[in-house]
Amino acid sequence: MRVCQILNQFKELSRQLVKSLKQNKYDKAKDIALKQQVLIHKISSTSLNKPSLTQENQWEEALKDYQDIRISLELDLKHLNSRTKKTLAGLSGYAKR
Repeated sequence: MRVCQILNQFKELSRQLVKSLKQNKYDKAKDIALKQQVLIHKISSTSLNKPSLTQENQWEEALKDYQDIRISLELDLKHLNSRTKKTLAGLSGYAKR
């Protein structure tokens, strides 16, 4: 698989990842992120030659987007866990009445 094809596949996975996060489908988002990691490993193992400057810039941009999405996912999960704890604490107090 060529670098350009891998990059396009990575970008498409990024779009799917954002869509899954917006729909709160975290299991699907996790699977997509793992597919992206596989692509990152694939590109690092197959590209022995120095990529062109254009491809390198595109790849850096795609990786930056990937990192931003991962940070966003982590924050969403922390917020979800916090809300869940508060809700459970409230229900626990209600059940004791």
